[in-house]
Amino acid sequence: MLKGQYEAVSLEGVQGAAEQVLHPESLTWLIVGDRAQIETQLRELGLGEVQIIDVDGQIVE
Repeated sequence: MLKGQYEAVSLEGVQGAAEQVLHPESLTWLIVGDRAQIETQLRELGLGEVQIIDVDGQIVE
């Protein structure tokens, strides 16, 4: 029964559901990595404001 439900899922159905509940303008991205290696490329993506947060959760800049 469950397998049949999974098989009945279509790409269009998933996209339609996602459009109803996900609002990209309200998303927050959490990206973890070596700042020296990823910061420039991340800023170049132009996704919005970039906040640098240290391991204690304090905003660095």
